[in-house]
Amino acid sequence: MTNIKLQFVICHLMITICCFTYQAWGQENQIHDPFELTDGDRVVLLGNALMENDLKNGYIEYALTTRWPDRDITFRNLGWSGDTVFGEARGYYTTPPDAYGHLILQLEEAAPTVVFVAYGAVEAFEGEAGIPRFEEGLLQLIDKIGELGAKPVLLSPIPQFPVILSIEETARRNEILQQYGRSIEKVAGKYGLRYLDLFRPMQKIGRRTPITINGVHLNELGYFYLAGLIERKLDLPPREWVLSIDGSSDEVENSGLSLSELSVDSDGLEFKIAADLLPLPMPDQSGGLSGYGYKVKITNLPDGIYAMSAEGGRQVGASAGAWAKGVVMGNGAAFRQAAVLRDLIINKNEFFFHQYRPQNRTYLTGFRSHEQGHNVTELKQLDEFISRYENLIKNHRIPEPQVYRLQRLDEEEARND
Repeated sequence: MTNIKLQFVICHLMITICCFTYQAWGQENQIHDPFELTDGDRVVLLGNALMENDLKNGYIEYALTTRWPDRDITFRNLGWSGDTVFGEARGYYTTPPDAYGHLILQLEEAAPTVVFVAYGAVEAFEGEAGIPRFEEGLLQLIDKIGELGAKPVLLSPIPQFPVILSIEETARRNEILQQYGRSIEKVAGKYGLRYLDLFRPMQKIGRRTPITINGVHLNELGYFYLAGLIERKLDLPPREWVLSIDGSSDEVENSGLSLSELSVDSDGLEFKIAADLLPLPMPDQSGGLSGYGYKVKITNLPDGIYAMSAEGGRQVGASAGAWAKGVVMGNGAAFRQAAVLRDLIINKNEFFFHQYRPQNRTYLTGFRSHEQGHNVTELKQLDEFISRYENLIKNHRIPEPQVYRLQRLDEEEARND
């Protein structure tokens, strides 16, 4: 009887310590504290296909890495299609470790300081009855992330759209997805963790433009919008660039960028600008997003048609009246730099993917490693390529200054513009 009482006391003490740990964690990381990544952070993107498919899109990592371009922040994408909080999609024939053991091992090897956790969509197939088990698994995973000294950021599932399913079936599916989202929100609120509700904003976007390839998985445009939404949900300021120049007095107002070397002459003006942040790269299927880019307003210009150029290339042409109201420049050096940086991120992620998920894993580390296990050293050699790309990313994430020239066109040039 004494042993039973002692076991009860020990169990009660362990639960109390666990709850105290989560409460203290929540107090240190209040939901409303500003989100910030610091020098040396390692960010892990963990979850199901929502995370894995960004490997070939790169938008989430791009958005976060360009927010603090002067800081050394690295990323590892551990998304796995069909995965759950129990790591059920990660199993191999070789055990141990089991599927969940693989998930934890991959987390440990990534050495995260911040983990974006995106689960719930697969678990939602279990319906409302599966929510208690899901919450149990989520808490277990959160606890492990805390043991690693990392901070979790919890994401809701995104909605489904009526492409494969009927409108009625989609509505039922979305209702259960929202229930799992509320479950995640409840866990986040209980333990003071940051929670990003993506469901309704993505649903609103998806109703006006196609953002998925099949009603379930996001396309490139979908990830463009998702990255911007994550930034907003983290309370990060919008990516906006506004420049206002008085053509008669040289007075300047600007936000989101810095201006230097302004000179004005009878035919126009010239200046150098550098953005605080690079823009999100334009998706191929966007057709150019209206209103996204540098908004340049130049007042008190003599009547006429003026063309803005940079690096010898024409950016945009407009009348003096249009420049006075503001013209959006959605192309140019910053957007080219953004596209290059995104490609570097995607290439880096491909090397990492083949390192931590080699197609012949069973032969390298599994039950057939006696045949090809000696080649496992080649996985480590991929570190060199990953490191090279991370250095290239570091060199490209800081916006490069660009000289712009606003030139008044003569009548013939204006007619041909």
